[in-house]
This record gives sequence, C-alpha cells and structure tokens, in this order.
Amino acid sequence: MKSWVWPVFMTGYRRQMAFRRAMLLGAVGSIGYAVIRLVVLESLYRDRDIVSGLSLEQASVWAIFAGMLFTIVYPPWSHDFPDSIRSGEVVSDLLRPVSTFAFQLAHQSGRLVAQALVRVTPFLILALWILPVHAPDGLAGWSYFLVSLVFLAMSSVAFIYMLGTTAFFTADHHVWLAFAFYAVQLLGGVYLPVEFIPGWAGDLVRAGPGMAFIASPTRILNDIQPLQTLVIQGIWTVVFCGLAYSGLYLGRKRLVVFGG
Repeated sequence: MKSWVWPVFMTGYRRQMAFRRAMLLGAVGSIGYAVIRLVVLESLYRDRDIVSGLSLEQASVWAIFAGMLFTIVYPPWSHDFPDSIRSGEVVSDLLRPVSTFAFQLAHQSGRLVAQALVRVTPFLILALWILPVHAPDGLAGWSYFLVSLVFLAMSSVAFIYMLGTTAFFTADHHVWLAFAFYAVQLLGGVYLPVEFIPGWAGDLVRAGPGMAFIASPTRILNDIQPLQTLVIQGIWTVVFCGLAYSGLYLGRKRLVVFGG
C-alpha cells in the first residue's frame, strides 16, 4: 500500500467521527423507515408465504438494509465535491502529485467506514439478532457478503464523483444529482426489492447499474444467486470507477484549457 493511502484514509475517518452524535440521530431515522417497511411487509405476507420468490424473512433483510445502507450509497456530503468545483477549491485537489480519484477514494472510504461503524453496524447486528431474517450459510456466503459491501462503498464514492464532475461541464449540476438520487432509490433496491419488479423490466434492473448498490448485498444475504450477483456488482463498480476517473481527467483538462 502506498505510504499516503493510510494517512488519507484515517483523515477521512477522523473527520467523520467528529459527527458521531449526528450519525446516531440519523440512525434513529433509518430505524424508523425500516420499521415502516417491516409493517408493510407484515401486511403483505399475512395471507401468503412467498411473494415474487421472497419469503418474509428474506423480504425483512431488504427492509432493514434499504433503511440502513442508503446513507452509505448517498451520504450527506454528496454535494461537497461539485460545490468545490463551483467555488474553485477543487484546484488544490487537482494539483496534488497523486491521482485525484485515488486520493478521494481513500479519503471518502475513511468517511464511509466511520459512517458504517456508528450509524449502520450496531443496528444491523441488533436487527439480525432480534428479527427473523434470513442469513447466508457457510463461509462462502459471508465472504461474498463482505466483498459486496466493499464494492458498495467503492461504487458509492465513484458514483458521487462521477455525478460531481458534471459541475465541470454543466450550468446546474443539481439537476443531475436530484435525478440520480431518485434513480438509485428506484433501481438500486431502496423503494422495493428488485425481485418485486416483474418480467423483462425486472431482468433489466437485476443486470443494470442499480445492482452496484443495496440490491446486491441483500440478494447475497438471501442466498439469491450470490456469485452471479457479486460478479454483476463488481462489473458495475469498475464501470463507475472508470467513469469517475474519466470525468475528473476531462474536468482537469477543461480547467487547464479554459482557466477554470
């Protein structure tokens, strides 16, 4: 590992840990949304055991993860990067003698780990212990799940920076951020499990970019095609990282050519 990666990672981690109380309060809101989803699912499954191939235990995994993990997919600081482009502060990032994307990937990963430790992990463990939710069997299933969470964090950082680079080229980047906010919720398994989407539309969603996010770890926890799901998630993670890197590269050239 390069000498600068760990210090940059820890800088991001410590920066986010300064907001521990805010993260804990945010977790209360996430728990509220999870409870609402669980109540709706309880009504849906009252007269049936299986809905769209999911049992109540499997659907409960989705309900918990949709509420808890969205803060990892779309963290509160999503607007920091495009705002830094508009203010000109991004120049200091672009002048560093290392890859801008690699630097930010290390820094934002530290923030996401802090976010996960305080706002997500304790409540997920509690939910998995108390509620009758499904969990993977064996070491392979849990290994797939942990790798999926790593892909989720990488996709989140790449997605944020991919969208943020629109501030280099458009008059109003907020339109793209707002569009992406709802697209991720619909296609990434936040509004409803991707298994509930029928027919060819469901097939497209389960192979599409939304699989880089919440849908994949929930499917892996539920033992639904875990290896195939992980491969699809990995492919889209690489795609998002490539697009983010390309956007930063082109944005840097634009600043050099047009003087900001």
